[in-house]
Amino acid sequence: MNAALYEITYAVADILGTYITYKLLRIFFDEQRSSRKIEFLSYMGYYLINAGVFFLARIPAVMISVNLVMFFCLTFNYHATMRKRIMTALLSYMILMGIEILIGVVTSPLTVSFLENIEYASVTGILINNLTALFVVSVISRMKNVKREFPVPRFYWFSMVFIPAASLFLLIAYLGSRAVVNQAESITFIIIILAVNFIVLFIYDDLYKAFSEKSKEQLRQQQISAYENQMEIMRQSLKNTEDIRHDVTNHIIAIRDAYAKNKTVEAEEHISNILNRIRKKPFIDSGNVAIDSIINFKMQAVVDMGISPVIKVTIPQDLKIPGYETVAILGNLLDNAIFALGKCKDDKIFSIDANYRKSNLIITVVNSYEGKIMEKNGEFLTTKWEEGHGNGLRIVRETLDEISGDMYIRYDGREFIVSVVFPAV
Repeated sequence: MNAALYEITYAVADILGTYITYKLLRIFFDEQRSSRKIEFLSYMGYYLINAGVFFLARIPAVMISVNLVMFFCLTFNYHATMRKRIMTALLSYMILMGIEILIGVVTSPLTVSFLENIEYASVTGILINNLTALFVVSVISRMKNVKREFPVPRFYWFSMVFIPAASLFLLIAYLGSRAVVNQAESITFIIIILAVNFIVLFIYDDLYKAFSEKSKEQLRQQQISAYENQMEIMRQSLKNTEDIRHDVTNHIIAIRDAYAKNKTVEAEEHISNILNRIRKKPFIDSGNVAIDSIINFKMQAVVDMGISPVIKVTIPQDLKIPGYETVAILGNLLDNAIFALGKCKDDKIFSIDANYRKSNLIITVVNSYEGKIMEKNGEFLTTKWEEGHGNGLRIVRETLDEISGDMYIRYDGREFIVSVVFPAV
């Protein structure tokens, strides 16, 4: 009767356990990859497989292996790199498993053999385990930085994978080496293992916060450089105008004398020099500093490729737009386009169109590309792009989410077109 009650309790409580797994994994991932329906079905499948293994083969080694694989598979519901999937699956499972074993040791004398059926059958233990796990997950959910996706150096990633993997191995080795587990000693050991993994989790959160701040600082520096470049353009333009105005009388006298002496070539060269100084101007001068600065800052790289950029900016001079976010969005769009153009051999096309409609700023960037477009972890890449590139569109998407904007992407065999829309007044 007790065995039947235990199994019924487990089957019911595991519904909550599946929900806890869902809540824990969502702490690490921000952007949905699969539909809500697919996500729900995947967690239902997780519940059924987990319950099936419990009733058919209640062997710790089998249950651990199956759960690790299922945790990893569940991460494919969300956009993430493969490194983050592996790390999240290991760390998440280690935390839940550690809590389960700790409660098991506390609530009942435990005989452990990882290759034989579990003899543990405490109904109270099941309930306490789920409530404890739910509490722990609610505490962990306060961490916000782990949702972000930033390229982490391999050494840090390896460290964050090694610690939960080593903890899992030590836990299995420790408990499996004893016919009867010493309760006090085991509780102390498990608490230490759990504490180490919680420390790793909080370090993980701080590490992503540090990388996020570093990325923002780099963007701020780019914005500062763009503004400085724009100021230099404006200063040089003003200086040229003042110089020409100051010397205009002398220039006219020199040209008149040259023609009087039939020195036509000298006069024309003099006129050409004046016109060149007058015509030297920035790529764009819409009057909006945020837009002008980043376009003027980036366009020289396009010109250096032998491309004549087509730039059309029709926006009010007094248009109020979020300067930091605009530089982030436009800067990353231009960086992606310039990188793709650098991979093209022939027929390079590049254009920017920015206009204001119905209280929205609409920016469209068009560039030619070579290779096959593919989507990897929610990012658009071409087969000729290097690993690590394509993050720009992710940053654009995240920035647009912060200011209630949208992004639309379309492409054919020749052109890649990105349009962004966000509020402006």
